[in-house]
Amino acid sequence: MSHVAEGFERLHMPEKLQFYNVARSSSAAVHSLLYVAEDNYPSLAARSAALRQEVIRVGTLLTGLIQPTQQPRPSQKTPYANPNS
Repeated sequence: MSHVAEGFERLHMPEKLQFYNVARSSSAAVHSLLYVAEDNYPSLAARSAALRQEVIRVGTLLTGLIQPTQQPRPSQKTPYANPNS
């Protein structure tokens, strides 16, 4: 969560994207560790499965932040720009 917050505050798009990607990678790590927890504690299988669904949802939300950040922004024209250039 802290990577998302830190990325949100960054002004430069490459930095913002880096923090969002780290957050997305962290969600993938949690997803994987939930399988490890389930393998080692079978009694927690139902809870692990429910948490994995939540992690997938978080990952989808993070992807929703990443995709528009990756797209180039349209150039902003100044009102004083020379239309012939």
